Amino acid sequence: MSEVNSESLKPVTEEVTELQEKLAAADRLLAKKNQEIAELNARVTVANQKISERDEEIEQLETELARRSEEISASSALIAIGVELPEAADLLNQLKGKRKKSKADLADVAAILEILQPDTD
Repeated sequence: MSEVNSESLKPVTEEVTELQEKLAAADRLLAKKNQEIAELNARVTVANQKISERDEEIEQLETELARRSEEISASSALIAIGVELPEAADLLNQLKGKRKKSKADLADVAAILEILQPDTD
């Protein structure tokens, strides 16, 4: 067998070394890009959580708005047909006249009338 001259292997060895350096550089770049992707994914997760929280808040506000609209509609309907709400004490007396054992008190009746009256502000 013929022996291979170390001089003839030198260009091949240099090429292998150069390719290994390029591969190491590519590995470092890939690791950096993977880290950037992971950071972006974390930011997207946080942003999605904030969006979800805002969606829940919007849903709660829409529910509250619908409830208040119903209250206003009920009050407006009474006003539109010219019904004037009685005083709380008079209404309580009427209630006690019909339901002698009613546990409602003046504060309860006043609260009910307050609910039925439309907000003027």
